[in-house]
Amino acid sequence: MSEKCFSRILLFLIGISALSVFINIFIGYQAITDDLEHIHASWLVWNGQVPYKDFFEHHHPLMWYLFAPIVGMCNRNIMVFFVIRGIMSLVSFATLYVVYRIIKDFISDRITGLLAISIYCASFVVQQTLAQFKPDLFMQLFFMLAVYYFFRFIRDEKQKDLSLCAAFLTIGFLFLQTIIFLALPLGIIGIYLIYTKKIGLKMLAKAAVIPAVILCSAVMFLYFSGNLERYFQLNWIINSQMQSVVPEKATDFSDFYIIFAIDTGCSLFLLCKNRNIYVATLILCFYAEFLLRAFYFSPVIYYFKILLLYNSVIISLVLAEIYRKWKLSTYVVCLLLLLANLKFFTFENTQADKTLTTLNVISLISKNTTQDDYVLNTPFIPLGIFNKDVHYYWFFWHFLGKLDETLYNYAEPFDINELIKTKKPKLVIYRKYQFSEKMGGKQFEIDENLLSEYYNKTSMDFLYEIKAK
Repeated sequence: MSEKCFSRILLFLIGISALSVFINIFIGYQAITDDLEHIHASWLVWNGQVPYKDFFEHHHPLMWYLFAPIVGMCNRNIMVFFVIRGIMSLVSFATLYVVYRIIKDFISDRITGLLAISIYCASFVVQQTLAQFKPDLFMQLFFMLAVYYFFRFIRDEKQKDLSLCAAFLTIGFLFLQTIIFLALPLGIIGIYLIYTKKIGLKMLAKAAVIPAVILCSAVMFLYFSGNLERYFQLNWIINSQMQSVVPEKATDFSDFYIIFAIDTGCSLFLLCKNRNIYVATLILCFYAEFLLRAFYFSPVIYYFKILLLYNSVIISLVLAEIYRKWKLSTYVVCLLLLLANLKFFTFENTQADKTLTTLNVISLISKNTTQDDYVLNTPFIPLGIFNKDVHYYWFFWHFLGKLDETLYNYAEPFDINELIKTKKPKLVIYRKYQFSEKMGGKQFEIDENLLSEYYNKTSMDFLYEIKAK
């Protein structure tokens, strides 16, 4: 198969993946809890509340401030969910384009870049998560931009590229602090470049100017909003202890050890064939991410998305070598990629009905309440995303909220039945199975007798409306 024909087939397969991502804007169930969490946080910011100080969160706040106007202008209309997922899809596609350029400009060629993106997007996990509303996607975009300019600095040794690399890493940090783990391999290579005198102290000082300005501005913002200490407690202390209180993992990730074995073989082949600093950096990134996922907080499978990206790049580099020596191999690769992409259209495990059903419930709640009405959600998924919360801990109150309450006692003690009596939320979402598990005490479990005393069950058996006086 000719290179021109092969590249066209790969572009076609990427197009199929892009179509599946577009469909997942509307039906993908992966991380919908996260989507709703961040939409609600953005809505709270739009209504003048300050993260950490006025409501519980354990993520960096930049994304909520950026999206607050979008959420606010949609005027409590659930269509904002689709608008935001569309924006996030564009962010993901931009990230993939940067990855393509990293491969094409520094490591291999156009075919290898397209092959890496095709392999990555063929993953069912990836297709479902490229549209999700999470700060991770912005962080990953700015990290890949940092990698691109870091590689350009290695090639051209220009101050501008090193400064842009540092600036993009800092912006990515403002979205999510886990960029620190992604950036560790770049730091190791940077130390090597300092040792070999390709980076001087003067260059480092110049590159640190923009990050220093950005970080100082962020710190001043937190300080003058009276939030600096609270930010540190929630984003660093609570997150560092999350693994000790989070529910057990929902998935067996042992298959990723197969990926580890394959990538180890591919990495050895690539390093033996050509000692390329760009390839070595990406291989180092893969192992750093694998160790992070193996030993740190990785409760669900979409946390492995970046690992799959590195895996796709490493495998594509080896497949490109095979292609150059054996053109017929492209037929096998194309067939496997086509089957992987078409698997999506069987709608296997998409739970499509649950997404649209959930959004319909949110729309119903929005239409039958005002923004000043309280809504009591389940601890796992906020359905009253355009309503006031009954407590500072408005989600995951039975483990994250409980941990924060134990360590800092920042808000009034959480007691769900007392909140029903005092706040009298207009609507209560109550699914018994979500409350009857080991929640950690009576303060987290709704008293059904109390619920019957104050509320009537609606046509939806999990939605309760306060009785008229």
